[in-house]
Amino acid sequence: MTIATDSIERFTEELKTLADQLRCSTVQVRGHQDGIGSGVIWSADGVIVTNAHVIQGDSINIELSDRRVLQATVIAKSLQRDLAALKVNATDLPVAPIGDSDQVRVGELAIAIGNPLGMVGALTTGIVHNLGSTNFSRRHWIQADVQLAPGNSGGPLANAQGQVIGINTMIVDGKGFAVPSNVVQRFCRRKINVPIWVWHSNGSGFRSWADVSLACSLPVWKRAARRNWPNFWWVIFSLAFEVTPSVIPTSCSTFWKTPMSEMGYR
Repeated sequence: MTIATDSIERFTEELKTLADQLRCSTVQVRGHQDGIGSGVIWSADGVIVTNAHVIQGDSINIELSDRRVLQATVIAKSLQRDLAALKVNATDLPVAPIGDSDQVRVGELAIAIGNPLGMVGALTTGIVHNLGSTNFSRRHWIQADVQLAPGNSGGPLANAQGQVIGINTMIVDGKGFAVPSNVVQRFCRRKINVPIWVWHSNGSGFRSWADVSLACSLPVWKRAARRNWPNFWWVIFSLAFEVTPSVIPTSCSTFWKTPMSEMGYR
């Protein structure tokens, strides 16, 4: 009996810790005439992910967990996936740990944080009920029997490790439906950043997924191609066929260094 009680108490304390961490990276989104939605801090430099249906108003304000209220702008939106990315002028924000939604299994613990009916940072728990498409939608969803209400939209669905595995979007037959985190990651990379490989001029090798904004990256690639055309295609070939860094000509480090450094990337 004592062992069971200790286990429950330990689980309760761990759940409290996870809830506090998730609340720090969950925000209130005021961008709808009917009320308040939720959002998740996706990057420390002010990118926030929420649902597209949450931001139908003309003015969007974000209230952080520390009570700061910031003006936000929409930098990406997908009505098809009901996702939106917002940007606020802030740095060093508490970022939510993002989990791999492909690893989620039916029966796992699910934790939802949001602002339902004006209750800030409300927590609800359940289990993952189903994965995949449904009769009404071919899109991939994480379905969980968590109790959601208006105001939860755009908030995080997390696993037992406190990692965000989805963005809560709607309620169907009492079940919460969330957009999987991997879908959200692809949305952010496609709409906001262009993932590329960058060669370090110090010889340390490649850094994968250097996120360069689309507006900056395309001119960089075009200018790089004009300046050093042969090495430009050599690097493309090297990335495609996974040629080891030692094989790439040393002039390639200069090729990368010049155009990228001018844009402020390393």
